Amino acid sequence: MDSAIQKNATKLEFATSDKEFLYQYTLREMALSDRTTEINTAIEKTRIESKTEIAQNLISLGLSIDKIVQAMGLDIETVKKLKI
Repeated sequence: MDSAIQKNATKLEFATSDKEFLYQYTLREMALSDRTTEINTAIEKTRIESKTEIAQNLISLGLSIDKIVQAMGLDIETVKKLKI
């Protein structure tokens, strides 16, 4: 077996037998997953806020609600609320 593969196999065997290591690894993976979710949520929120702001501008320019819904991909109820 290639020495690099054997070396990594030995490290993997050690890591998977160490319960504290596995626990810490799991915690790290959970933290990374949580952070990724936070970032994706923030990106989505920003995207929606941007679309809403643009929709408000289109309303002020007199564009119809139907056209704004079509152009922005927002639901009609959201756009109607902006018009108020």
